[in-house]
Amino acid sequence: MDAIPSTRSDDNAPVGGALVPDKDFWLTDGNVVLICESVGYRVHQSILSRHSNVFKDMFAVGTAEGEETFEGCVTLRLHDSPEDFAFLLKALYDLRYPPYGTKISLSRLRRLLLLANKYLLEELRSQIIEHLRVLFPSKRSGLTSMPRALVNPDDFSPLLGIQIGQESNVPAIIPSAFLCAATYGVSEILGSNTREDQDVSFQARQACLKFKETLLEIADKEICEPLIWKNGELLYCDDTEPCEGFPPQALHDFGAIYTRNTNGIFYIKFRELIRQKYAEKDALVCERCWARAEVVEEKIRDQIWEAVPVSCGFKDWAAVEEAQTRTNEDGMSES
Repeated sequence: MDAIPSTRSDDNAPVGGALVPDKDFWLTDGNVVLICESVGYRVHQSILSRHSNVFKDMFAVGTAEGEETFEGCVTLRLHDSPEDFAFLLKALYDLRYPPYGTKISLSRLRRLLLLANKYLLEELRSQIIEHLRVLFPSKRSGLTSMPRALVNPDDFSPLLGIQIGQESNVPAIIPSAFLCAATYGVSEILGSNTREDQDVSFQARQACLKFKETLLEIADKEICEPLIWKNGELLYCDDTEPCEGFPPQALHDFGAIYTRNTNGIFYIKFRELIRQKYAEKDALVCERCWARAEVVEEKIRDQIWEAVPVSCGFKDWAAVEEAQTRTNEDGMSES
């Protein structure tokens, strides 16, 4: 659309006193014009007021004498980016937008959530959190689930997930975001300045390093030491010759999967590692020993998963859910 002259020119007006109607949200029957920078949105007071007490209070003030208007419509200027505000309006006007089960930029989800917080749009906030919880699950099985794979965006960043959880008070996504971010090296956590991570605060990065250090220490001292090194069934086999159990170096590598980095819980399996490094030993270890090792490995993974919320300040996963429930209830009382 062509630019439309404003009925009033002041210091805040667009250059030349004109605004550019948004191509999707310049509705002919709208009764309020909202302006972000130089872009105008002609929409309905009733729809915005229905979803947001903030907008409802804005409109309740009424139109002061001399206030900017357009064709009898109240005109309000907002300090939001046009791109983000258009996305917000789409979410308010379209049924179930963003659509569930589709890939949406994590950066865009963050900006939309910030707007939902700003304008107390609780229903929209809940939809965004539901989407974020698929990306940052509170169940271990969710890490490799098909729904997560389907919605995982191209700009996925666990560091940004930490930032979102902290700044918008979404405790449910914080532990999983920390776990995913902890797979990065120290230099990546502190120095990553990609487009996806540019909004991540230094405090969030420091918290990620502390989480990583805490989780690896728990994995070493409280999980792997008793389950691997103090487990005589892995060191010795009295069942079938020529099996003699696992050699110490193999068990050392087993522990290292989970005590030197945090990506073992996602990708690496003990038997796969042994086949790569000790091909001749794989054939010499009996299936009974392998079965024992696989049981141990599953216990390690389960216990590390249970240690994830502990490593970022929660008592357990139940406490994470309780914190999210309180946050949801607080939001509903404000809206």
